[in-house]
Amino acid sequence: KTAILSALTSMLEHIPVFMKLFHPQLQRVFVKGISDLTSIVVRNRAAKVLGVLMKSQPRVDAVVMELIAGAK
Repeated sequence: KTAILSALTSMLEHIPVFMKLFHPQLQRVFVKGISDLTSIVVRNRAAKVLGVLMKSQPRVDAVVMELIAGAK
């Protein structure tokens, strides 16, 4: 999981235009990664890559609501 998250981070940083089409799906994957209870490394990487994704998102309210719902 960490290798996949690292690869996606690199892709989002280097070729964000090509990844824009996949933002909704990636967002769900990263939020699920943040809620992974088995590995702190996975959670940290998912949080990092979600931050990279949010740099190119115009609206972050949906992500915030999803994170709040997952925290309950």
